[in-house]
Amino acid sequence: MIEIYKNLFIDHHCFFVKLGRRPKPCKSEPSASIGFIVEQQDGKWTCGAGRYYDDTIKHDMVLIAKSEEIIEQAIISAVLNAYRESSGYDLGSESKEGAAK
Repeated sequence: MIEIYKNLFIDHHCFFVKLGRRPKPCKSEPSASIGFIVEQQDGKWTCGAGRYYDDTIKHDMVLIAKSEEIIEQAIISAVLNAYRESSGYDLGSESKEGAAK
């Protein structure tokens, strides 16, 4: 299940989109989760792959979204917008942007 957390203990907006657990390379290492880190620094939003230890998620973050439907719609929208911007093709209208209808 996809979950979104907000990190409460840093001085800028930072969210973690948890996608799953990372396999442990050795038994002594704490368990961790993988996903995307979305954060705002110096007024600019960034997104990148990342991980957090599960204890950090449990103690330093708050769950802000767990609804599969809401998160899935956000991902679909982001993918379709990226496709539209890179190709100029709108899957919703089945026509090229700017083309005569």
